[in-house]
Amino acid sequence: MQVAELTALLHNSRRTLVHDDDALYRAVLGSIDRFAARMSEVGQTLWNETRPQPGTGDEKLKVWNPKYEADVSAALRDHIQQELGEHLVVNREVLVKQTSSKGHGLSVDVLPTGTASADGFRLPSCPIEVKGCWNPDLLTALDAQLVADHLPAAHATRGVYVCAWFPVEQWDDMADSRRAKAASLDRRQVEHALAQQAEAASQTSEFDVAAVVIDVPRPTRSSRTPKTP
Repeated sequence: MQVAELTALLHNSRRTLVHDDDALYRAVLGSIDRFAARMSEVGQTLWNETRPQPGTGDEKLKVWNPKYEADVSAALRDHIQQELGEHLVVNREVLVKQTSSKGHGLSVDVLPTGTASADGFRLPSCPIEVKGCWNPDLLTALDAQLVADHLPAAHATRGVYVCAWFPVEQWDDMADSRRAKAASLDRRQVEHALAQQAEAASQTSEFDVAAVVIDVPRPTRSSRTPKTP
């Protein structure tokens, strides 16, 4: 490492050299942790706030439901780009393997890629798979999608599986078909199951995988009742 590079790292804890998969992986995980902290404060940006249709009798009530996985991926991609864009290229919906003559294939939700490599040949990359807490494949896609498909197709050895957790008690759009699936799951059990899967994948394959559950709350009405004059 050059003296100038070392000095820059000491002055800015968020700057890192990403010449290999492991350095990129650690940088991406750090950025995702900070994204999770942001969502605890501004999670409402990933919620839809609507009102019932006129004539239902509830026009004054606000109804909330989560945005979709593509919106979560876009927000996460933008966050990583803002933080690490000096060192990385961060793309969304990247086709890593074509499986049909029509251009269909395996696409990675978010793909940070280094701009330089230690060996001068393969650029380091870290595929990120994003799932909402309502996704029917939430508990199987870490192995079946990220590990079995995306990492080999992207020629990557590190990957991250992200679950966006929208508290079901704040999800009051009962007509949203996604809600029932989310309500059938327990957050702690999901986090534990995904952590075990990531650990097993890291021990039994040539890959290192991390699973991160990100809470995405929204503002709620205060339970404090006003005092009677």
